[in-house]
Amino acid sequence: MEIILSSAIGGDISPEINAKNIHQLVIEVRKSLKTRFKDKFFYGVDKIKIDLYVDGDISEYCTESGVAKCRYYQKKREIASEFCIDRNYWLSEPSLGYKRKFNLFMEASLSNLGTFIEKRLKSDGVNFDNTLFQETIFESLMINHRD
Repeated sequence: MEIILSSAIGGDISPEINAKNIHQLVIEVRKSLKTRFKDKFFYGVDKIKIDLYVDGDISEYCTESGVAKCRYYQKKREIASEFCIDRNYWLSEPSLGYKRKFNLFMEASLSNLGTFIEKRLKSDGVNFDNTLFQETIFESLMINHRD
């Protein structure tokens, strides 16, 4: 299965968080997700496209951090999703390093995405292996869990 992670990072990230640091994390997570999911097969899904919006004006329409939109295209066997980190996320509780906080966000959002996929495909009579999906997410994000 193929995972495509695109990002748009706003200009007014809090001073404690450098946009270059977040951009580097996105690159690392993208690479890890692509590698871990490359040889995995999930019946009903060939591709997942995720647009990640981080901070600033680009995330103004988000009421909170998390999965903002999610769609399933049956003919393409493709999921398109938008994840949003609102401008207050970095300074909210719990107080953690930016790397750990970013990975917790990605883990929770991808987990929620897996649940969406499972429910959506089940309604079409397709069994989605959400356990394998969750395990692959966890493996993918483990490399970045050190602050």
